[in-house]
Amino acid sequence: MKIIKNIIIIYITVLYTINVYSQKSNYNKFLSEFPIATYSSLTGNGWDSFYQRNSSLWITADTTNYKIYNKKNGNDILHCIEKTNNKDKEIFIFSNIRNTEIKSDSIVFSMNVLIPDKNNILDIYISNESFSHHSSFKTNNKWQNCIIGIPNNYTDGNTSIKVCVAAKLFNNTDKIYLKNIDLHENNIKDTDNRISQENINDHEFDTSSRISFPSDNINDEHVKRLETLCLVWGFMKYYHPDIRSGKRDWNYDLLRMLPTVFNANSYKDFCRELDNSIPLNSININNNYKNKDSIISQIRKNWINPRKLGKRLYKRILPMNTYGCTDNHIYCVGFLQGDNEEMNEKIVYFPNETSYNNISVEDAGYRILALFRFWNMMYYFHPYMYQKEKQWIKALPDYIRMFAKADNKKDFDIACTLIANALKDTHTEIYGQETNVAGTQIWNTHYLPFDFKLIHDNRLLVMKPLTKEAEKCNLKKGDYILRVNGKRIKDIRNEKLKYSNFGKTSLDQYDDAYASFTGDNVTYTIKRGGKKMNVTINDFRKYWGTFTTENIDTIKTIDNDILYINLAKITFDRLKDVLPTAKNKKGIIFDMRGYPDRWNDTRRAIADFLYPQQQTVWNYAYADLQNPGTFRINKHKGIFGKGNSDYYKGKTVVIVDGMTMSAAEHIAAIIRKSPNGMSVGEPTGGVLGRVSYAPFISGRAMRFTGTGIYLPNGECTYPDGIHIDKEVYPSPMDIGNNIDGKIKTAVNIIKNE
Repeated sequence: MKIIKNIIIIYITVLYTINVYSQKSNYNKFLSEFPIATYSSLTGNGWDSFYQRNSSLWITADTTNYKIYNKKNGNDILHCIEKTNNKDKEIFIFSNIRNTEIKSDSIVFSMNVLIPDKNNILDIYISNESFSHHSSFKTNNKWQNCIIGIPNNYTDGNTSIKVCVAAKLFNNTDKIYLKNIDLHENNIKDTDNRISQENINDHEFDTSSRISFPSDNINDEHVKRLETLCLVWGFMKYYHPDIRSGKRDWNYDLLRMLPTVFNANSYKDFCRELDNSIPLNSININNNYKNKDSIISQIRKNWINPRKLGKRLYKRILPMNTYGCTDNHIYCVGFLQGDNEEMNEKIVYFPNETSYNNISVEDAGYRILALFRFWNMMYYFHPYMYQKEKQWIKALPDYIRMFAKADNKKDFDIACTLIANALKDTHTEIYGQETNVAGTQIWNTHYLPFDFKLIHDNRLLVMKPLTKEAEKCNLKKGDYILRVNGKRIKDIRNEKLKYSNFGKTSLDQYDDAYASFTGDNVTYTIKRGGKKMNVTINDFRKYWGTFTTENIDTIKTIDNDILYINLAKITFDRLKDVLPTAKNKKGIIFDMRGYPDRWNDTRRAIADFLYPQQQTVWNYAYADLQNPGTFRINKHKGIFGKGNSDYYKGKTVVIVDGMTMSAAEHIAAIIRKSPNGMSVGEPTGGVLGRVSYAPFISGRAMRFTGTGIYLPNGECTYPDGIHIDKEVYPSPMDIGNNIDGKIKTAVNIIKNE
């Protein structure tokens, strides 16, 4: 089943908490223990993520298929993760450590890892509010030393470090061992000279905004003023020289401005008072400054007009917008300082922005701050905002009303989900919520153990039963579901779409949810063999039982002269060995419906094998920090391949669909760009850029696409993803006959049929 359809709605069980002392390098005492497994439930209403936890603890998620225990090895205590059945799921063990006394330049996480069983993977993540780092470890019969670190963001005197261990084991009884787990401080020189680190001595609102307003009956005039405040406050945050340089806590200044919304006698007075709240500044026109990189996209900012702002405020903003910024310091935005490749790509991130974990969502002022800050982060720094600017501004009044009313955790979680998913960015994921919004708002309480596929937005194709009991159900492979209890599939999806980050039908991974229902029984209106009929399933529980297993080929030869490679299943080490053996094959089918192993190594190995010489596959677009809202073409490009006269000269076909996202799209684009390359399947995710993170408040945060990707001809890869040469969708006939139509089409292309 698809990853998103396997969301486990988890009751969080706190295993234990340990005080983390301020003594240097004492974190290893805390991390030297390993958790007992918690439990999961398909009907719960809470889940969490390691990115924004608020207390010092280890917790585990979705341990249904794993056992965790300690094992003595001489004087060492080994922490063993063992798979207990063959269901294809991962286990996550994550932690958040807070300590206000940390003053080091970096935080380092380390452990020893032993992965004796074939093809298993262990991923280690460490992050804070500003940085993240990730490493993968695979099969090795010797202990491997894992060391990863991040720069420490401690400018607000409150540090939060998150660590995640994610294990993926493929076979029953496979094991991974860990020992010498340690988290410690380190001192390195800060290499990010763009970011001002001034210490702002402003603590007026550290515990509360002290603001309340009539959230239940906020009127249209209040909303109009709040909308203008959001636009002006956000613009000044990124354009005003004193605010950019970090001389003021502009977030706290917003809390000082909010009473004006409700106290000003008229909209004109409000605009005047808003102008008075902005620090005086002069415009520095630097004719010597010029960014020579080509502009690829810009937001229009048509709201900058005297009718909206009044003449006085308009005259303040217009020259800032016209001339941009000439300084190199911007306190609240920067480029991620990761490895060389990440730095070259200029991934936007937001240093010096706290997640305000200690603030309750009941605080009205901070809820408005959360909205205004996030809305402007995306407005100026989402790489594809220029495509949706009009809708983003138009929806702002609705967001204001929504966040004004969201004075409890559930409503606040829903509000954060709705605004984040309005971006329709497939990378979007919300962290730190106590409410599983997707699980409670998209799914009904009951569903059948079938795999469904949404086709053309208006029907579900029954792909396969998932249990032996479901094979006896009146619902059959190849059936089209048109209605659920009389309600059209299209109407069901339209109602649920606002809770989903998937804008396109081909990407939608909630298709199973559209067949869910309440009660013990359900009636589906189906189309089978060209005939419409109603099928009623009584007592859905009897179809849940023994899950069936499906053997999916990793590598196979078709008709002796075509090699099939499943890039979502094969390990990188095996891929390296297999590619040279394909030199004399007529064609290669690369199946990229999923996520690749060691994606960076994989994409470069495939390019070196397929390309006769280096070539640019795509261009990166980065945010111009002197002109926020503008993205420029990066001199650093997506260049792959090498001089290779012995490159593969047969036909190459890459199979893609809605599960081809992010790094998988990189590989698909590289294969398609080869001399005899083609793509077959359905539209891909449209999210080739690396991810970044943005906070809300109270521990909530989200991720989004942090860089833009364009083809050399200027074509944008969002929202449609890589170009599809031959679109192929599953058909009832193929499904009924157990035929993969995409593979069949790829074979025919290679054979010229």
